[in-house]
Amino acid sequence: MTALVWNRNNVAARSGRCRHCGGSTPLRDDEGRPCHKVCAEQALTTQLETATAAYQTSTIGDPT
Repeated sequence: MTALVWNRNNVAARSGRCRHCGGSTPLRDDEGRPCHKVCAEQALTTQLETATAAYQTSTIGDPT
């Protein structure tokens, strides 16, 4: 699991729809898009798992 550290710079005055789950949140990611912290952490974990699996099954560099 990935853990992010967010601070007051990640909170907006108005709520928006989380880019991952669609729920309402005042939180913003580093690019200013509405995003729950938990959703962002899960998305990063999923991306890491996908990239790891792709790397482990890759044939890049294998002699043909």
